[in-house]
Amino acid sequence: MKGRGFVKTGKRLCFWMLCIVTLSAALNVHADTVIYTLDNVFLDDGNQMTGSFSWTYDADEFENGIGQFTALDIPHTAHDHNDLNASFDIGKSIEITLPGSVHDDGVDITLVLAEPLTPTTSSLIDLLESKYEIGGNGFHTGLFISGSISPGTEGDIDGDGVADGDDNCPENPNPSQENNDGDARGDICDPDDDNDGRPDVSDENPLIAALNFCTGDDAMIGPWSVINNEVLDCRAQLSITSSGDFLVRNGGEALVMSVEINLASGFSVEIGGIFTAVIATDIAN
Repeated sequence: MKGRGFVKTGKRLCFWMLCIVTLSAALNVHADTVIYTLDNVFLDDGNQMTGSFSWTYDADEFENGIGQFTALDIPHTAHDHNDLNASFDIGKSIEITLPGSVHDDGVDITLVLAEPLTPTTSSLIDLLESKYEIGGNGFHTGLFISGSISPGTEGDIDGDGVADGDDNCPENPNPSQENNDGDARGDICDPDDDNDGRPDVSDENPLIAALNFCTGDDAMIGPWSVINNEVLDCRAQLSITSSGDFLVRNGGEALVMSVEINLASGFSVEIGGIFTAVIATDIAN
């Protein structure tokens, strides 16, 4: 009995050792990931499509990997990589779709590769075979006029070709790095593009900084001019009074809002200037 029990125990030990060895071998399979970037991919209407995707594969099985877009900005639609479907044939093509009618809110894009991608080499897209159909903001269909897919810049989350350390919006594709107010954030991710303290969503002139000289419940404006491309936004709880010569020049704009507004004789608005006075009892600064 003891001998048979020892044999059974030995078989169990061998079984578990075999499992451990097998599991260890499976865990040692090395997986690599390459980040690819859509470079200079332009639709035939002049709009650019940007994005990046990861391709994860096992050693010696590159063509059988798994692709996933990490960023995607497509013209004429608000849909991005979070709700679009993508299928990858890393040697032939990439298809991006959104279920539904393209005449309504659908997306159907095919990027055909001129040659297979590898972990270290790029491919031009085939401009005769690659095409797009985009709905939701009108209906747009056509071909591409340029573009390639390349192993992406290291540390480039949004795939816009600018390394994260140098990117003023590292999570939002903006290859041009536009930055209206010159602060640390680019326009595409800056909630206040003119840095005037009013968020873009509630700013009638999000790219032009408002001059705000209002202080306290009773505000005094002037003597000075609101010149071209300047915006005066003055809101006071009780009253606003102009002092001396207060001039809104051509291209300038002034908004004053209060319970009481008093404009002195030196106040004037040139042709091309805009002046708006609003009598209101509930002033939101």
